[in-house]
Amino acid sequence: MSSTDETGADRAGRLKQINARIADIAPWPGFSDEATPESVARWLLVHAQREWVAHIIPLTMPDGPDPSTLDVAAVAKMNAQFAAGHALLALIGTGREAQVAREIVRAWNGGGEVGPWLWEHLRILLVDADEVTRLEQARMALDETAGDGEAARLTADLASARELIRRLERITTTWTRGMYAARIDCRRGDPAAAAAIMSEGLDGYDGPEWDGTETGAQWWERTKAEEGL
Repeated sequence: MSSTDETGADRAGRLKQINARIADIAPWPGFSDEATPESVARWLLVHAQREWVAHIIPLTMPDGPDPSTLDVAAVAKMNAQFAAGHALLALIGTGREAQVAREIVRAWNGGGEVGPWLWEHLRILLVDADEVTRLEQARMALDETAGDGEAARLTADLASARELIRRLERITTTWTRGMYAARIDCRRGDPAAAAAIMSEGLDGYDGPEWDGTETGAQWWERTKAEEGL
């Protein structure tokens, strides 16, 4: 079956198989008393590899996305997963690895334990966790305000663009009707009336001028070449 013949159900089935295989390769480490440094490191590093494939490898391709579109949050997650897995593997043989692995999984499963661990680690590193909290909350508030301002700017830009489109539509319609009216008068044998209609439509014209000798077709070809049209 080709990819074009594949149905939504087929894709869902293949996705389920892929996810199951990934879970086989790197099962969730389980509860804290089941965790080993190898099982935790395996889970972390396999998922870091998935982020690498999804977000970094495409940037190395000739037709890859613009680097400015890089998902910074996904890369930060990948780096954290790598760092934790790398550190766990380095602990193997020190006698501390099993305890550390169990502490990690207990924090993951408990959820609420991550915060106290972060505060304790930052204290050891002489970092004021309360200050970091205040700074991040202030940054989030500014981001939200900036986001509101950006949304307002985009809304205003969109309104301006719509108004410009409406004006261009009116101008185009007026010019088309005027040219059609001039053609009617030309076919009626009244070139003066046709010229009057065209002149009315040219009020405010500020483009290249006629040199007084060339035909209309010659003027058109000359000005197109001069202006790169």
